[in-house]
Amino acid sequence: MKNCSRLCMTLLATLISGIAAAQTSPAPPAPDGMPKAADMEKPARTTAYRSVFDNYVYANDDKPISWRDANALVKEIGGWRVYARESQQPTPANTIAPAGRPAPHQKH
Repeated sequence: MKNCSRLCMTLLATLISGIAAAQTSPAPPAPDGMPKAADMEKPARTTAYRSVFDNYVYANDDKPISWRDANALVKEIGGWRVYARESQQPTPANTIAPAGRPAPHQKH
């Protein structure tokens, strides 16, 4: 029973502190209580929408070809086995260590 009341009090204190922190004070009124005429004549600030895609450059480097032409090109190259061999070859960036530093895991 004692633990239950302690838990209830903790939850109640947390709830009350959250409510108190969420309250905000209203904006202060103008010194004389009324807005100035000069402020009323100013146009409202407007914003303009500009999409992030306005300057997007489409990647149209390759022209589309028919699937028959694509298959003929693969046959000329040597078929899927050539692509399989290429994927097993190490790339130069992975095999060359930077100057002055040993390749990773060489000092183990």
